[in-house]
Amino acid sequence: RIFVTGGGWPGSITDVSEFIEGTQEMKKVKAMNIRRRDHTIARISAKSFCVVGGFPYTNTCELYDITKNTWTDMKPLSEVKCVVGLLLFERKTLYCFGGCSVGINNVKTLEKLEVTPALGKWEKIVLAEDKADVTQCAALFQFSSDEILIFKGWNQDVTYMFDKKANKIVSNPAKVLADYFINCQYYINGSIWTFGYNAHIHKYDPLEKDVSKRYTSYPFKQDQEITPHKTFTP
Repeated sequence: RIFVTGGGWPGSITDVSEFIEGTQEMKKVKAMNIRRRDHTIARISAKSFCVVGGFPYTNTCELYDITKNTWTDMKPLSEVKCVVGLLLFERKTLYCFGGCSVGINNVKTLEKLEVTPALGKWEKIVLAEDKADVTQCAALFQFSSDEILIFKGWNQDVTYMFDKKANKIVSNPAKVLADYFINCQYYINGSIWTFGYNAHIHKYDPLEKDVSKRYTSYPFKQDQEITPHKTFTP
């Protein structure tokens, strides 16, 4: 099931709609409690998802119950921010990295929230080493049972790796095509696909033995076939 939440320009809205594939229509469902755009969404379970932060700058978070068609307030983030990197790790822990805040384009805060057995509260993560710049990170992916792959975004070609066991973030030698927000993340046949604002689709294949083929970007235009554009070597 596909849901569309908030948005708007220059303002923001509370509207939420579900895309009905059979009729190709958007059906309005229960609206969020507050208006948002530039927020981030994460699936919590087969029956729920959450929205985090957003603009106008807010630290509020909400949980949507798909079955009941209801929104419930979650514990707030430690600060107001939008365009954060968000990931549900091992179906147990929500990680929230970076973002933007009032007058600050580089939020450095890293936070986590336990979702099982019940929704907890956000806790700041204090790193063993604080050398990597993960501000304004655009996308997070679970790379292994102990690692999170971080796409910097914001028109930068940098990636990082968060090591949970060592509690530190290390630079990743891999470079990707510089792009702004990297949205709509998908796992397809073991590869990670993301859609950027610079009219490119990004593909990362961690299992590819030929390192020269692990990163590829594809330029696209509406209603046109996608063709490979450039391959990046880690």
